[in-house]
Amino acid sequence: MEQIFATGAPGISVAATAAALTAVALPIGNLLEQAGAGIIQLRLVNEGPSVVFIATGASGVLATLPTTTATTTCNAVLPGSDMVLTLPGSHRFISTICRAAGTAVLTVYAGMGQ
Repeated sequence: MEQIFATGAPGISVAATAAALTAVALPIGNLLEQAGAGIIQLRLVNEGPSVVFIATGASGVLATLPTTTATTTCNAVLPGSDMVLTLPGSHRFISTICRAAGTAVLTVYAGMGQ
C-alpha cells in the first residue's frame, strides 16, 4: 500500500494575512514525473490562530474571502487543523488570505494518492 505522505514529503510554509498572497509555486516538481496515473494530494496544516482561505491554480491565482456568491477561490483551513485536498491536474500555485486582522502560517506538503 502506497503512503500518501512520506516522511520526507516536500513542503513549504506560506504566510496568510488580510491581503491575498501572490501565488507561490507548490512543492510538486518531482511528483509530476512520478504521478503517472496517480493523483497529487496536498496536506495543508494551519499553524496559526485564524481561518486561512486558499486557492490553487495557475501563476495568477488569488485567494478570496467567501461571499454570498459561490467561488472556487476560498477553501477554508481551520485554525490548528490540517486537511488533505486533491490537486486538480493543471494547478501548480497556491494563494492564501485571512479575514481582517487575521494572520496564520500555512504549511503545505505534497504527496501522491491512489
